[in-house]
Amino acid sequence: MIEIKIAKKIRQLRQESQMTQDMLARKVGFSKAFISKIENHATSPSIASLSKIATALGVSISALLDEVPETNQDIILVRKGQRKKIVGPGSNIGFAYESLAFKKKKKTMEPFIVKYPPGSHVKRLFEHEGEEMVFILQGKIKLIYGSKVFILKEGDAAYFNPAIPHRGESIGNKEGVGLCVLVPPSKR
Repeated sequence: MIEIKIAKKIRQLRQESQMTQDMLARKVGFSKAFISKIENHATSPSIASLSKIATALGVSISALLDEVPETNQDIILVRKGQRKKIVGPGSNIGFAYESLAFKKKKKTMEPFIVKYPPGSHVKRLFEHEGEEMVFILQGKIKLIYGSKVFILKEGDAAYFNPAIPHRGESIGNKEGVGLCVLVPPSKR
């Protein structure tokens, strides 16, 4: 299961960096208990949380997948059936994320397919440093951004500061699907 693999990789990288759970928690602004739950795969972190942890550990989100990168890094192909699921449906946040560039060793951005299941309305708002863009491929998404609400339809895009609390949710009975690109703060 991918959540277990990510949990083990976070623990391994943290220990290699000679960081305690408390040190990592302070660095990313989470509680030590939350870091412990992630490392013990008692909770599945959101992409925003993974982005903060990866940045604090000095790696990309894809590095948390513990994948062996291809030797030719000039072009990376990830076929539709090869995408790596980051957080599966039914997780504690309800979204499904699929990494589109997990094979690339050093990269400036983290592209994902994000799937918003119908009827799943996560109450928590997410915030993280860097930049974020989402392009709607299918369905309708309600983007809650601070105190504003935007309705995004197929073909619409939003480029925003993810330090402002935000979340997306599907509208109607059809799954919403978007292309999401994150640029961690150290990459800008």
